[in-house]
Amino acid sequence: MKRTLFATALALAVVSATLTSATLAHSAEYGQQYAQNYERNYGQGYMTQNAPQQVQRAQPQQAPQYAPLRAAPQANDPARKVSIQLESLRTFLTQAQAQAQNGTIDADAALSYIEKQIAPDIDFVTMARMSLGRLAQRMEPPQRAQALNALRRNFTTKLVEAMGDMRATRFTVGTTRPGSSRGELVVPVRLDRWRGEPLTINFRFYNAQGSWKVFDAEANGQSAILFYRGYFARQWRDGWPQNMIN
Repeated sequence: MKRTLFATALALAVVSATLTSATLAHSAEYGQQYAQNYERNYGQGYMTQNAPQQVQRAQPQQAPQYAPLRAAPQANDPARKVSIQLESLRTFLTQAQAQAQNGTIDADAALSYIEKQIAPDIDFVTMARMSLGRLAQRMEPPQRAQALNALRRNFTTKLVEAMGDMRATRFTVGTTRPGSSRGELVVPVRLDRWRGEPLTINFRFYNAQGSWKVFDAEANGQSAILFYRGYFARQWRDGWPQNMIN
């Protein structure tokens, strides 16, 4: 009887040790997979190799995975950052309209202002990388730089156009909320314009090493990244002309 109990206990101990080893091995394997860098997780960066070719355009693009698992508003709350930047842009455009002939703002002056004051809060490099996706692997460095410059200028131009006549435009900045992907925060902005339909822009932020930066913007549901991805794909098929969007 004692031998039988001893044999049973020994068998249970062996099974328990086997299960524990398997569990630890699985955990180690999962941890390595979870810690893969952004390019491998996202599957859209320059360094992706042998990635699946299917692209689900209907799904919003995932935020760059530099942020904590659960993002929460901090001292540099993205909503506060957007409010300050838009109010600053409103002041500049209002003054520029008052000084300009026929109320027409000098486009170069507006873009210069945005480059100095607003662009530092926008990660154009990440936006361009996500827009190009796997196409970037087939491009030369000068072509990638050309795409980045075209996206940067077009995005800032569209931002000024969206604001419209600042003397007849009212904007409301919503509360910062979690986005659709890990580590993402979204700030909704509603623009009520005297000339034109109301416009809602969702600015999507990710935490770039302690500083919240815009990596995408959705205007009435249209993602800037997906728009530029389609545009760059068409340009590539057509031979990548020198005259890009502006």
